[in-house]
Amino acid sequence: MKYIFNILIIIFISFISLNNALDLNNNQNIAAQQLLNQLYGVNTQTPCTNSAFTCDNGNNGYLILTGINTGSGSGVVITTSFGLFTDLKSITIGPNFFVSTAFWTDINKLTKLNFLSINHVNQAIPNNIQLPPSLNDVIFQKMSVPLPELFFSSGKIQNLNIEDSANGFKYPVTLSSCQPGLSFVYMIVTFYAPLPNNIEICPNLGAVYLIINNDKSDSQYTNFAFPYLGYLPISDLALYFRYTDQDKIQKWEFPDTVLNLPMLNYLTIEGRGLKFPQNNLIDLSKYTKGTTMDFTDVGFLDSCATFGCIKFPESSNINFKNHLLIMNNLDYTNLESVRIEGNNYVQPLPTPSTVQHSKVKSFSLINSEFTGSIPFTNNFYCKFNPNVLRIHSNKLSGNVPSCFKCYPPNDIGGIILPNNFNDFTLSSTPPSTCPTLSFNKNIPLIKTNNVSFITITGVDFGWTFNTLSPTPSSNVVTIDSIIPNTQIVLRIPQGDGTGKDLVAQFGYNLQSTTFTYSYEIPTVLPKYRYVQVGGNYLMVISGTGFSYVYQNIAIINSVLSNQTLAIQSTKNPSQDQFTFSSSTPFNGMTEATSFTLSVKVGSQVSNQVSLTYYKEVSMTVKPLSTIGGVVTFAGIFKVGNPSLVSITIGGSVCTVNAVNPTSVTFTYPVLSVGTYDLVLVLQSSYEFTTQVTISQAPAPTILNKFDWTLSNGAVVLMIFGSSFSYVEPNIVEINSTPFSILATASSTEPGYDNLILPASAHSSIPQGALFTVSVTTMGQRSASATFYLIKPISMMAYNLYTIGGEMTYPGSFSTSNITIATLKFDELDIPITSLSPTEISFKYPYRSGPGTLTLTLVIGTIRSSKVITIINTPTPTLMNKYYWTTLGNGDLALTFYGKWFTYYYKNIINIDGIDYDSTPATASSLDYSYPDEIKLLNSTPKSLVVGSPFQVHVKIGSQITNLIQFIFIKSVTIDVLPLQSIGGIISFGGSYGTSDKSIVTFSINDVPCSVISISPTTIQFQYPVNGAGTYQLIYFVGGFEYKTNVTYITSPPPQVIYKYEWTTDDRLIINGKWFGYYDSNVIVLNDDVYQVNSAVASSTNPGYDSISLSSFSPTSSLSIGQAFTIKVMVQGQSSNVITFNYIDSIKVDVKDLNTTGGIVSFTGMYGVTDKSLVTLSINGSSCSVNSVSLNLITFRYPSLSGSPGQYPLLINVGGFENTTTVQYVVPENPTIFNNYKWSSDKTEIIIYGTAFSYDNLNNIIINGATFTSTLAFGSEVSDAISFSIENLSIVEGDIFTVQIETGGLVSNIVSFNYIKEIYLSNEENLYSFGSVGALFAGKFGTSNNSIVSLSINGLECKVIKITPTNIKFSYPPLSIGSQETLINIGGLYYFTMLNVVAPPSPTLLNSYYWSSSDIIVFKGSWFDYFTPNRVYINGEGFESSVASLNNGNDEITFNDNSPTSDLLIGDEFTVIVESGGQTSNSVTFIYLKSILITTSELNSTGGDVKFNGEYHVSDKSLAVLTIDGYNCDIIELTTNSITFSYPAKPGGNFNLLLKIGGFEVSTTVTYKSQSTTGGQSTTGGQSTTGGQSTTSNPTNQPSTTDDDELSISSKLLAPFMLLKIITIISFILF
Repeated sequence: MKYIFNILIIIFISFISLNNALDLNNNQNIAAQQLLNQLYGVNTQTPCTNSAFTCDNGNNGYLILTGINTGSGSGVVITTSFGLFTDLKSITIGPNFFVSTAFWTDINKLTKLNFLSINHVNQAIPNNIQLPPSLNDVIFQKMSVPLPELFFSSGKIQNLNIEDSANGFKYPVTLSSCQPGLSFVYMIVTFYAPLPNNIEICPNLGAVYLIINNDKSDSQYTNFAFPYLGYLPISDLALYFRYTDQDKIQKWEFPDTVLNLPMLNYLTIEGRGLKFPQNNLIDLSKYTKGTTMDFTDVGFLDSCATFGCIKFPESSNINFKNHLLIMNNLDYTNLESVRIEGNNYVQPLPTPSTVQHSKVKSFSLINSEFTGSIPFTNNFYCKFNPNVLRIHSNKLSGNVPSCFKCYPPNDIGGIILPNNFNDFTLSSTPPSTCPTLSFNKNIPLIKTNNVSFITITGVDFGWTFNTLSPTPSSNVVTIDSIIPNTQIVLRIPQGDGTGKDLVAQFGYNLQSTTFTYSYEIPTVLPKYRYVQVGGNYLMVISGTGFSYVYQNIAIINSVLSNQTLAIQSTKNPSQDQFTFSSSTPFNGMTEATSFTLSVKVGSQVSNQVSLTYYKEVSMTVKPLSTIGGVVTFAGIFKVGNPSLVSITIGGSVCTVNAVNPTSVTFTYPVLSVGTYDLVLVLQSSYEFTTQVTISQAPAPTILNKFDWTLSNGAVVLMIFGSSFSYVEPNIVEINSTPFSILATASSTEPGYDNLILPASAHSSIPQGALFTVSVTTMGQRSASATFYLIKPISMMAYNLYTIGGEMTYPGSFSTSNITIATLKFDELDIPITSLSPTEISFKYPYRSGPGTLTLTLVIGTIRSSKVITIINTPTPTLMNKYYWTTLGNGDLALTFYGKWFTYYYKNIINIDGIDYDSTPATASSLDYSYPDEIKLLNSTPKSLVVGSPFQVHVKIGSQITNLIQFIFIKSVTIDVLPLQSIGGIISFGGSYGTSDKSIVTFSINDVPCSVISISPTTIQFQYPVNGAGTYQLIYFVGGFEYKTNVTYITSPPPQVIYKYEWTTDDRLIINGKWFGYYDSNVIVLNDDVYQVNSAVASSTNPGYDSISLSSFSPTSSLSIGQAFTIKVMVQGQSSNVITFNYIDSIKVDVKDLNTTGGIVSFTGMYGVTDKSLVTLSINGSSCSVNSVSLNLITFRYPSLSGSPGQYPLLINVGGFENTTTVQYVVPENPTIFNNYKWSSDKTEIIIYGTAFSYDNLNNIIINGATFTSTLAFGSEVSDAISFSIENLSIVEGDIFTVQIETGGLVSNIVSFNYIKEIYLSNEENLYSFGSVGALFAGKFGTSNNSIVSLSINGLECKVIKITPTNIKFSYPPLSIGSQETLINIGGLYYFTMLNVVAPPSPTLLNSYYWSSSDIIVFKGSWFDYFTPNRVYINGEGFESSVASLNNGNDEITFNDNSPTSDLLIGDEFTVIVESGGQTSNSVTFIYLKSILITTSELNSTGGDVKFNGEYHVSDKSLAVLTIDGYNCDIIELTTNSITFSYPAKPGGNFNLLLKIGGFEVSTTVTYKSQSTTGGQSTTGGQSTTGGQSTTSNPTNQPSTTDDDELSISSKLLAPFMLLKIITIISFILF
């Protein structure tokens, strides 16, 4: 039992262990189960058994997951974390599986991951992940999300593959870095995903494979640049172009970035995407030697149109497939391997001359459209080495070259078959011996001294050979090389003799051929020499054809001597030589004895020569020079006759001048530097050789002097120097003209050489002129020397003064070059101050007394001497000039000028009575009449103040100069500017020391200038006319003189600027440049020519000139604003033409501006309405003019960054300028105007105001809430801001408030009414005299009068009534014409133009009444409401009131009754009304003051009735009676009653109107329901008396309400309402 129990325990433990070995650890096992479940829906306890997982045994008894390969899926996005699988080495995510973003966040935990492949990446890869450093290979078969830069810059990825992409994929635009491990990329490139633009920063990227999608069939395709590779170290580049239709692709010219890869070894291009460059050359030669180029279906090869169109690298290999390539256009020089397949261009086989058969390792032209026969030319296709050529599988035909027919098809058929040949097929049988096999066996004689290589040409001897000679060795003939069927090279070793044979076999059947050759016949040269070997002297015999293998035998005087092998001459490799002891054959022979010599080599004997016997000679040599010459060497030479001796140095023959037994003298030629053999031959037999060194002769040098000498009767130049050649001519160049001259030894300059020149060398050189000399000797050129041509000196000498000083002597000196001249008094050097060809100036010293001395002058090499007399000195004189000079210590010293100052002792300068020491005098450069200058040694007296006067005289010993008063000036500087040739006025900056122009003179070339003004820093002056050039300018102030130069330039044509002015007497001033200050100027005004004054400096435009018309008459005919042209002519030159506008004055009413900028309007006087004629600037910054009228300008002005203050405002109108100042102030809070408008598309409301910000956002607060932020923009007259209404929840007519906040400043709050639109639909005419009741239809959005205002041409009108569709208003008198009309409803402005016309003639109605104040009132129409009307009564005119409107009629009255005071009741009077200059009709009235009507009730059925009363007349034709507007028929009228017929009416009260003679009265009449039996009763009736209207409707016309007044809108708007109804119905239906 115990035994069984133990077995069970062991089985259980084994089972547990086995289970552990099949599982991952717990966490990984769970994660793996979850992953499998997500991938396939599989539930398993043992994930490692699934084929998707690769598991290995771990170290802890568990399995470890090392690989995942999902295979294909069904669209699952993997969300399970891989982070627990830390042993993973490989992950492959197959098709239709996708990784989530979470996959990437854990990838850094996979520290052993080496390989990652994902079929499709469509979830974003975070940019901040870390890749494990173990990751080596990354493959994304497709990506549709961006590739983060980290795949280039981090980790250690070596191979990165991205094989396909979709929209959404892209590479980083620029790489910030690239890790060095990345060596291989395989990448898709598309128009939406180009490579990073700096991929070249990847330092070790050696292999780049690009799939370039250039398929333009994609509707979104846009052309893109070819990937730029820079200068990457790429050795392997592949370009695969991807497309579906080759007719719809983008092509690039073969890119430089592909050509410039110097490390490239392999280039693969598949598909079409590149095209031939315009220069018809693809230069691939920069690639490495041996590069392989594999091009398949590339297309661009079809465009190789000229020979050499592709330049290949050295020893390169090409493999071209599927193309239309002309083979003869390829240059095969650098090609080692050629494989052409699928060439569909029909052509014969090429026979390119650039193919080097021996170097080509492969030449295959197969499976192509090659036609015709194999070319026979030069046996081209027979010359390739075995296994190189392949031309099978083409369309070749005809006969094959004989070289192929001598081989069986099974040996050579694979080279050229299959094809369609006539005489060569797989069944062909070769001949037993090749009938065409042959060799050219004419082998030349073979040299004995070395191995020989003999080329033998042949035909059809095939590709194989064999030799029957013994085993090859160094002394056996062999075949060294072979070009099949063309030539062989035999290697023949050293030897001798004749009739030697070599037997060789050729072809597949080893056909034998014998080659016979012989060695050359020996030849002895007629000379000998000795060498010392081991203490013995051996004679050396030289010649050719000596044996190096067998003994050579010397035959001397027909006696055979000892034998030696030949050796090759080290001096002359083409010669052989051998030696033997010189004592044996010559025993008893004396020197100078003749003997014969020949040599036997094998069976051949050489020629025989006669020689003379001498024993050893010697020579002591020394170095020689490259320039040649004569030399004597000591030694042992045996002879005394020069003719028996010849000497050569390095092969160059020397001339033997003399010889004796101990020395030889000879002339040697020019030789280059080096060590040469010096060969001395005695009596043409004995040859002695030693070595001599030729050293480089130094370059010739020229002494810095020349002289004159006499040659052939002419005085000529003589140049001195060294290293000139006496053997070869020296080339002497005088001013580049060469002369060939041999040197001679100088007799005047011992140790130097002379070169004596011909007279022509200096004949063309002017006296005193520079000339240049150089000497070239034996190719070495001297440094150039420059001389002045100095002729002999002549000089006129004057007496000198004891005081010393400066003197000038006239004479002939040939030059002005003071540096080559020296002067001495006796032995004392005298400084020369100036020298010219005609005079010399010098300083001479003080002498204690009179006497004589010798003056010696040397110029160049020419010398002259004179005896000079010294005499006593005159009284000194001080000049009215002083200056400042800088002393050696840097101090400035006062300098005075005069003559007879002492040059060698102190001169005493007395300044304002105080003596000061001075320097000895020196020569002055200022003036010959005052040649001396002295400097104050002490500091400048402190009492001197700039600008103040001071007095000076000078003491020299006991002599005192004159006294002069100066003005103290410390220094002057002048900033000179170019001057115009026409003269003018100019200002120079500088330092002038005074502001008093009275002490200043200014001159140019001694012509005074007029000083206009001067200050310590500027001077303005008028300068004269001068031609272009440089002139001296002198500034003289109080004795201080300052000189400088000023340049005149040719004046350009005059230029008119766009600005004119008026003189105080109203003459036109034109401004510009280059007007004449001295010449007359001409103004051409509108083509009329006017002579004008000389120019003056412009007082308003610094730097410009001004000219003015002599009178105002030319402009008197111009009207304000009228354009006129101006041109100015000066000295025949015409200016530009400027068009001005005539403006006599400008007035600007300025007001304060905000520092934030904005839009403002200024009233004033501007003269024009065209804003293009106006420019305006503030503080130099341009303003934008929005509009201008005669009296108003509106413009946008710039901000000044919060800098308040006064700034200049410049306005130019038509060329006339006005300048004023404007005050910038810190803006107060922004202000909103009470108007707004809609944008053109009706989507935004525009608010207007001031102090809105154009540069910073403005917050718009609507109904208390911040709505939006925006920048201001300019309207014509103010600032503006717009905002959208999309989020405004208000309806038409609602009130909304607006407030602006900008920069912390808050505006006023303005309430507006929300009105969508305003327009007038019946824009009828208005009348010029105004109206109190105009009625228009339109769209107004409100019925609230209080939010409406209306103005016409700026005149306020009264709105009487408004509805959403009508507006009634009164308006004042207006000007006739189109007038701007503004309607403001709730802040929304509506502008339109209404036409104002003259009113019709007034109409007077036959009606009047008396007002409550007892004033007569007339009725009519077209009376004037705003200007009193005139009423004519019985022909007499009276002023009446303005009209008023009453119940639809115009009414006018008088201020009193005076016009009718003379009339009696019942009188007739005639009335005419005059209004607005027009006259009404004439109406005759009856003068009545009152009418009394006694009414009674009327029957509703109608009838006749009589009303009593007071009617004053009895003519019923004068009366009219209406009841409720109905005309009643008057039956009878008496002064006391009126009888009339009345109409039927229902019961009630009705208006009765009675008018008699135009006078009207109204009352109320009552209808009863039933008629009263017995007629009408007047009892209880109403009575109306008096002349006043008793109702508000005296005319008895129907009274209208406001609604009635606006009722016309229903007619006018009916079409619009109908359209609206139709629109609503349509909307409901559709």
